[in-house]
Amino acid sequence: AEAIEGQAKDIAGFDDTRLGCNPYPPDSGVAGRIAIVQRGTCDFVSKFANAAAAGAVGIVVYNNQANANLVEMVSDGATIPGLF
Repeated sequence: AEAIEGQAKDIAGFDDTRLGCNPYPPDSGVAGRIAIVQRGTCDFVSKFANAAAAGAVGIVVYNNQANANLVEMVSDGATIPGLF
């Protein structure tokens, strides 16, 4: 996989759930950055799609529970790279 570079952007500034399940607002500030999103509620495909639509160059999804098992992140059709 090719490495990407960009400043991180915690989506909490416009999404107090930090879940990234809804389309980002036009002034999200995510364009050209790596979106930091919390796991939960919607699927990973939706999280990736919403970040990509806002111009993010990548996405980092962090776990929503301190002791939860990690799962395989399915991001079929994603147009940006990401990690969990």
